[in-house]
Amino acid sequence: MKTRNIIALSLVTLTAFAASACTSRPEIRLDRNPTVAFSEFKTFAFANDSMETSARYVTVIDGRMREATRQELERRNYVFNERNPDLLVELESGRMKDSTLILTLFDSRQHARVWRGLAVGDRSLDDLTVSELFVGFPINQQGGDLASSWN
Repeated sequence: MKTRNIIALSLVTLTAFAASACTSRPEIRLDRNPTVAFSEFKTFAFANDSMETSARYVTVIDGRMREATRQELERRNYVFNERNPDLLVELESGRMKDSTLILTLFDSRQHARVWRGLAVGDRSLDDLTVSELFVGFPINQQGGDLASSWN
């Protein structure tokens, strides 16, 4: 009886290990403009205003990536503000041979790129991928006008 349990446990462990080995994380590339003082930024909005309206078709994946991006920025104490954002966020995703996600943040006043994250992989993108695109992104120490949704 004990031998069967050990064999069964070994097979389950081996199967789990094999399944996790087949799932590869995307390659992440990050680029930060070294001349930018991130302490001046408090608010953000998406550069694609049309994504907020029902006039544009938004896929489920695009919506999830957008929501994950918003959560990551709010977790870092930036406030979503469509009227007067300090940062503009642009998301691009591709579905060619590889799954690709490009996240770019621009200084809305200077019209200059301040942060870019690129994820390229052979699997579907997810919320964890978006988190990885913000590794090292500065936390807003001053806070914004509204409380962050994640404390």
